[in-house]
Amino acid sequence: MTAMQISTEMFPHDIGRALNWIGSQVGGRVEKRVKEFKNEGRRNPFIERSYRNTYSLEFTLAYAWRQYRTTGIFPEGGEYSLTYAFAGMTQRIYEKLSVPGQKRLLGCLRDGAKGEYGFRPLAYEMTMASHLSREGYDIECVDLENKGRFDFLAKKHDIQFEMECKTTSSDKGRKIHRKELHLLSYELLPITTKLVNSGGGHALRLIIPDRLERNKKQLGNLKDIAISAVRDGTAESDVGQAEYKAINVVHWPEPDHGLEIAARELLAKLFRDAGNRHVIAQLSPSRGFAAIGVESKKSDTVVDELANDAKAAADQCTGGRPALVMIQLMEITPDELAMLSQTRSGIQYVAHAVFKDDKRTHIDSVIFSLPPVISPLGIGGNVLSGVVRVIHNPSPKMPSDAARGLFGLPVS
Repeated sequence: MTAMQISTEMFPHDIGRALNWIGSQVGGRVEKRVKEFKNEGRRNPFIERSYRNTYSLEFTLAYAWRQYRTTGIFPEGGEYSLTYAFAGMTQRIYEKLSVPGQKRLLGCLRDGAKGEYGFRPLAYEMTMASHLSREGYDIECVDLENKGRFDFLAKKHDIQFEMECKTTSSDKGRKIHRKELHLLSYELLPITTKLVNSGGGHALRLIIPDRLERNKKQLGNLKDIAISAVRDGTAESDVGQAEYKAINVVHWPEPDHGLEIAARELLAKLFRDAGNRHVIAQLSPSRGFAAIGVESKKSDTVVDELANDAKAAADQCTGGRPALVMIQLMEITPDELAMLSQTRSGIQYVAHAVFKDDKRTHIDSVIFSLPPVISPLGIGGNVLSGVVRVIHNPSPKMPSDAARGLFGLPVS
């Protein structure tokens, strides 16, 4: 297995070549999947919004591949730069792999085209490969070449370190999963629409005993107690409890991104704060605003699950070289991000769970990031813009200044 030197420069002709390559491998599968997402989204607009967020690469790739295939022109813009960066780096790595490695990479692409998490895990790995290349490292794709369990071995002169990348599920450790919440949102849509059209502000709190299920019966029963609570102030049944309050609106919230923040703040003010609260919001500017909080009596275990992911990633490295564990945090709210990054029970707890075991002293640092912003200047893009926190091992077995310097942002 030889180290790769990969260019991260990208020009217009590179984009067309990358689109042709990835389209020939998975274009038809992606177009079919996106069509299914759109069909389901027409029945439930909340689901469509979720799909477009979770599978943004798939949506943009399907459109760009179709446009380029039929017109010879590819669309431009920030979201497409992400897609072209992913396609370009994946193609360039593919071309330098052995035949078995190429087969494994194509398998990852095809799995991503139908899997629950889509292209996100592979795209994260490709982003890290591009960052290593931009920093002047040659890389070996250890996992793809089936030579080990970690993703990359980075080499430069006499420097070597390992990297393992993990992408979290947005639902891992949660009692209320995103898709089930969107199904409930659609079930409650007649209620929220009626409240908004009646004018003023409205807050509704739903509490369920444990997990929000996908079955129609539970969703319908929750709708029933919501209707009762709007009428009577409170309601309760074996599926949960509901509490409703009408409020005066002094300042109307901003649409789009500001709407959920305003709804969350309102619910926290009117009802006790809840760490696992999920928010449904609807607004008709200067007319009506409805905020619904859905929470479980059982606590989420997101941080514990993150710690398990980080430990599993650390254990995939050999222990014979310094190693970096990369954790990509997906689809978290601003409140969740603040909790994770600013409290000792969040990201620091996760890192401590890795470092406290003597068997993991080879881990130099744990790096937490959001999906990075890829600039149109090249395949590498601005990886550092997505980094949330870098936490160094206080007692590493093999300290590596090079590994520590790879992400020169907030250090703990």
